[in-house]
Amino acid sequence: MVLLAVLLCTLLRGSKLQESKRAAIMLLFRSALLCDDEVRLQTVVPYLLTQLSDASANVRTLALRCVVQVMASLARLPPADAKVYHDYILPSLSLLPHDSEESVRVAYALAVAHLAAAAHEHLLGMQYGSSNTTVPKLAAAGTAVETASITLPSEHSSKMLDANSRRTSRSGRMSSSDDATDQPAHGSDAGAETLTASVVQQAAALQQPLVRYDAEMAAVRGAVEKVVLELVTGTRSSADIKRGLLSHAHQLGIFFGRRDINDLLLPLLITCLNAGEWQLRGSFFGAIASVGPHTGRDSLDVFLLPCLEQALVDGETAVVSDAVRCLAAVCSYLRKRSLLAAANKVAPLLQHHSAAVRCSAVAFITAAARALPAADVYTQLSVMVAGFLQQQPLMFT
Repeated sequence: MVLLAVLLCTLLRGSKLQESKRAAIMLLFRSALLCDDEVRLQTVVPYLLTQLSDASANVRTLALRCVVQVMASLARLPPADAKVYHDYILPSLSLLPHDSEESVRVAYALAVAHLAAAAHEHLLGMQYGSSNTTVPKLAAAGTAVETASITLPSEHSSKMLDANSRRTSRSGRMSSSDDATDQPAHGSDAGAETLTASVVQQAAALQQPLVRYDAEMAAVRGAVEKVVLELVTGTRSSADIKRGLLSHAHQLGIFFGRRDINDLLLPLLITCLNAGEWQLRGSFFGAIASVGPHTGRDSLDVFLLPCLEQALVDGETAVVSDAVRCLAAVCSYLRKRSLLAAANKVAPLLQHHSAAVRCSAVAFITAAARALPAADVYTQLSVMVAGFLQQQPLMFT
């Protein structure tokens, strides 16, 4: 398969027609999945990245998707390639947010979350692998030091015994025999010191981690932040690009972590509420439902409730329904005060003219009843919804 992959790379470089390039890219991708990680990373990925400058938008889009899938298929990265994402892959894709074709930009918005997730997984794997391999090697080095300190003196003792026997049998050559026996003894001590010093140096070198996870992860996060910022606020940004990012907000939330979510991701996502397309506003609440558990209670109180107030008066019933279902998904992460305040605003929607909004309101009330203590359910929540129900339910959960 390695020879086939190399042959396909050569054919891809010499192809002229769009159909031929697409067929060669697909064959190269399928053959790459049957090769080892080194061939995928060192041979297939560079040839796929060269197709990002092709004149055809279809070829560029297909090459981008194949690059992301090949990188995600790698079982692990060697420590020498720890910087491949922020020094090679992402810089090679830096022109895509400004591509002339919107289909390429949308494909990049859909792919950046998968690329970030692959980078996160590979860096974690390298960190875990380096920590697991360093400890056994250090133990082996310590054993070698002990062996050197034990074995070499024993050899020295045996040589001393031989020297004594020679002194006894050859009394006439006592002085020369003593000189002959002293030299191996000093040579043994020197050999022991040299071997012990070399083994200690190897053990000290193994104590240094092969991959600095925090530094490499910070570099990758910085590169992905620039990509997300360009896709959302760039001159060529569009509603479809933002929806592509929102569709994989959960993976971006795991990749960025709580601090970067609150500092970067949430402020960028909130700008989607100002869009004229109601589909984008609805996608925002779907993304918040998946990102909310990673933000913390403070961020949910600060960001979500004001967005809810804006969504409840939206002219599109689909947006209102999505907002209420978003609340139902994250209500277990809200504080009791915030949850009761949200329930007070959602309760009137039980009489909404849209069946979808009424079903969403029922789902939220049920989820809130599960999240609240039983005393608060029957003393506060039931009082809020009593005026909008024809009859009191036996159980709210």
